[in-house]
Amino acid sequence: YHLAEDNSGALWAAVATSGLVRIANGEAKLFTVDDGLPANSISALRVLANGELWVGTANGLAVLRDGKFVRNPTGTWLDGASIAGLVEDRQKNLWFATNGQGIAVREGNTVRRFGKREGLSTEALTRILTDRDGGVWVGSLEGIYRLVGNNFERFGTPDGFTNNYVRDIFEDGEGSVWIGTDSGINRFRDATITTWGVRKGLTEEFARAVLEDRKGRIWVATADGLFAMTGSNVRRYGREHGLLNGAILSLAEDGSGNLWVGSNAGGLHRLNGERFEQLSAKFGVPAAPVRAILPARDGVLWIGTGSGLMKASWKQDAPAKLLRMKEGLPNEQVSAIHEDAAGRIWVGTRGGLGMIAPGAEMATSKGFDIDASVLAINSDADGHLWVNTGSGMWVAAAGAKLRQIKPEEGIPIQAYFHSLDDMAGHVWSCGNRGIVKIRKTQLDELLTGKRSKLEPAFYGRSEGMTTAQCNGASQPAGWRTRDGRLMFPTARGVAVAEPGREATRDLRAPPVHVKEVLIDTERVEYGAERYIAVPPGKHRVEISYVGLSMADPEKVRYRYQLKGFDAAWVEAGREAKAVYTNVAPGKYEFRVITSREGGAWSEDGSTLTIEQRPHFYETIWFRVVGALAIILAGLAVYRARIAQLNAQGVRLQQMVDERTQAL
Repeated sequence: YHLAEDNSGALWAAVATSGLVRIANGEAKLFTVDDGLPANSISALRVLANGELWVGTANGLAVLRDGKFVRNPTGTWLDGASIAGLVEDRQKNLWFATNGQGIAVREGNTVRRFGKREGLSTEALTRILTDRDGGVWVGSLEGIYRLVGNNFERFGTPDGFTNNYVRDIFEDGEGSVWIGTDSGINRFRDATITTWGVRKGLTEEFARAVLEDRKGRIWVATADGLFAMTGSNVRRYGREHGLLNGAILSLAEDGSGNLWVGSNAGGLHRLNGERFEQLSAKFGVPAAPVRAILPARDGVLWIGTGSGLMKASWKQDAPAKLLRMKEGLPNEQVSAIHEDAAGRIWVGTRGGLGMIAPGAEMATSKGFDIDASVLAINSDADGHLWVNTGSGMWVAAAGAKLRQIKPEEGIPIQAYFHSLDDMAGHVWSCGNRGIVKIRKTQLDELLTGKRSKLEPAFYGRSEGMTTAQCNGASQPAGWRTRDGRLMFPTARGVAVAEPGREATRDLRAPPVHVKEVLIDTERVEYGAERYIAVPPGKHRVEISYVGLSMADPEKVRYRYQLKGFDAAWVEAGREAKAVYTNVAPGKYEFRVITSREGGAWSEDGSTLTIEQRPHFYETIWFRVVGALAIILAGLAVYRARIAQLNAQGVRLQQMVDERTQAL
């Protein structure tokens, strides 16, 4: 059931029915009731900070002191309870989980008990753990309980738990709590993003739009109905409440507090009491998708449809007018409408961006240079205009020209569905790969040329999102509530962020491990000495490595260097592989280090010695012998040449002498 290592290095094993086993110095010894244990069924072990070994059994507690087991160490009802788990917290308090009698904590000489009154629906418990922040986690046959204040909250299969039978609980070095069950492993960790889904009361999680009305109700438009959420109360509206179609695309509230709803194939609706009245015929809106509704400040009601932009009134009955491409729209499929501080109406379509000036009857799209599908248009408190498209994000300072934020400037090309100002210096944008948070001071520096790259924060599944796929092309695809929460509709519920209360990220560099070394595609072992010899004639070495992070694996960054070959560190980013070819013969040290996005680089990393072995003709002795041979050959040639010159000199002198004698 459990393993524990004491301060001497001995390993203790809690065996289900036969006692307690100690393994030390290569020998095993069994302890039973004959040695002072309360029972032979051992279910819990814990070595305390003072070195004592506490043992939980089916019939109470024992502690190992001075080499002997002492029964009844607490002098309370715990000494006869069936102990399922025990743990010591940072304040040296002992927590006990029992099988049938709930939870107890020993604080000094007093024992406090928790049971059904504190929220434990069952007292048949299996494990207990206190985390680094002092939180108490308790396993049971009905899921996992977490102590919040003086009460427990429960998580089970409705929350995505694989199985309610909890076998073990473990906290890793990154602060994640792992729960082992009869059907797999589950992980809990602090999250910046929480998700409103089935557990919150949404029977349909595919959300398309979200809005908070003036009464404080949160309205969530989904693929199967409209939900009104007030605290813990959730009410669903569907066809039975007057909606022609249950797939809701757009929401809006006018200046009088009326709620307007656009559906996928049911046109336009307005809430009247607890029912929706159908207004498509009245406004001339076809029974087609209505993706955007904007009640403007001047009383105009703008309705974005699949066949153009309708101009009506939310204040009084007035004939509606349809604006199409001949009225200046870049495309007739309207997906976003926005009114800026100057009263200009910005229109996003499948074919680009248009704008209608105050009082104008025509739209213009000249000078915007956006031909992508516009999914959302927003303004922040500092006057920036944000245009989210299916292929990137565009922004302009007040009165300036729109420009795209390029990938090399820190924002990847992807679909962005909505941008929200958190009123704390940041803009949050949700896309099809999660949420990105941009600091507005950095944005201004980028727009004025004082900065070349943004340093955004990215949020996805690792930060608590159930899915990184946000939804858009409907309005509003994001909302900031009165209490400052940011809400984004996703494919699996509503992602909710609380700016200023983001979970503290662990920025420590994770340890790194060399996984595999390939020499010309063949895997080689490097052993404990961490040495690789590359045979002569083989020149391609591929080294795969991994930063050991279960919490943020996608945020691990790498640097590597082959000393003696690389002049400096190679910035590998997220690439977990290094490849070298045509390395000269010799010994080299390969080193790889890691960091988390936004954190410092590790100091140690992982190293590997690589020796490129030479051909015989590349060795030093061969080169020395070759050099000597060349020198000797040169000397021989030199001496032969000198001898030849001397012989020629003798013959020449003879000829001179003969000619002289003849004269």
